Amino acid sequence: MKSYVLRMFFVSIQLCIAVNNIEYVGLEMKPISAKLGTESILQELETVEGGQIGSQCRRTLETVMENAVENINNKIYEILEQVGGKVRFSSQVF
Repeated sequence: MKSYVLRMFFVSIQLCIAVNNIEYVGLEMKPISAKLGTESILQELETVEGGQIGSQCRRTLETVMENAVENINNKIYEILEQVGGKVRFSSQVF
């Protein structure tokens, strides 16, 4: 019969707050374009400079936003992997 011994571990409040803040920033990245009014700016740019320029700017903005969200998610995963490494159960056979 195997018995498992669990080690105690501690996750600081600061780490929890940091992950929460990073996640909050990630959630705010999607609606930030609407809050900043980028759609009206892009439409005006298309009117003034032409559709091709406006489309290029739109694609660039979308790419920047997607990369930012991906970077945020990667940072959360990185932190959680470090915490997960500390949480792994250590087992000892008796």
